[in-house]
Amino acid sequence: MDITADLRGRLREQSLRFWLGVADRVPEASLHLYDRNVVTGKLRGTDSTAERFNIRDLKTPVGIYPEAQVRSGDVRYLTMEL
Repeated sequence: MDITADLRGRLREQSLRFWLGVADRVPEASLHLYDRNVVTGKLRGTDSTAERFNIRDLKTPVGIYPEAQVRSGDVRYLTMEL
C-alpha cells in the first residue's frame, strides 16, 4: 500500500470517529454562514460525504426549525463544545 493511500485511510477513520462522537453528544453548535448570519442548534451529525449538517432546533433570523439540513458549502465555520 502506498503512503498516500495509508494516510487517506487514517484521515477518513479519524473523521468517522469524530462524527460518531458528535452524534453521541449532540452538542449545541453555532454555524457562521457566508451571508454573515449565525444560526444555532443541536448538531446531530453529517451525511456520509460531509456535504450536509443535520441540525435539531435550528434557530435562524426568520424562525426556529425542529429539524433541518444545512449545506456545508454555506458554512464558513462552525463552533461547538464537546
